[in-house]
This record gives sequence, C-alpha cells and structure tokens, in this order.
Amino acid sequence: MGLVAQNIRTQNEATISGAQDSDLTPQELEALLRLIKKTTFVGEDVEMVYTLVVKLQKQYLQKTK
Repeated sequence: MGLVAQNIRTQNEATISGAQDSDLTPQELEALLRLIKKTTFVGEDVEMVYTLVVKLQKQYLQKTK
C-alpha cells in the first residue's frame, strides 16, 4: 500500500505532478537525513536504514558540490 500524490501545491505555489519531478533537491535530501537522525529503529531495520542513509548522503554530496 502506498501513497500517490497528484497535483500538490507547495509553499511557493509551484505544482508538483506525480512522478514527473521525482528528483530530490538538496534541501529535501537534508530534511530526510535529519528525520532519520531523530528516529529510533529496531535491530532488524538498522541495516536497511544504514544502506538508505548512505545512498541519501551520496546524492546530497553530489548535489552540493
């Protein structure tokens, strides 16, 4: 089960349409990393979260060079 967004208005009134703009901005990547940092994970999820964080960090670093 997943969520599907259609034509969402953001704070700056730009319209985001579904999968057309799925590339995350550096600010979005940073927000995700901060949320993950504040969250507690159980043992069985730690490896998956670690792998996810590494990927997010790589993307963040590539976009902020």
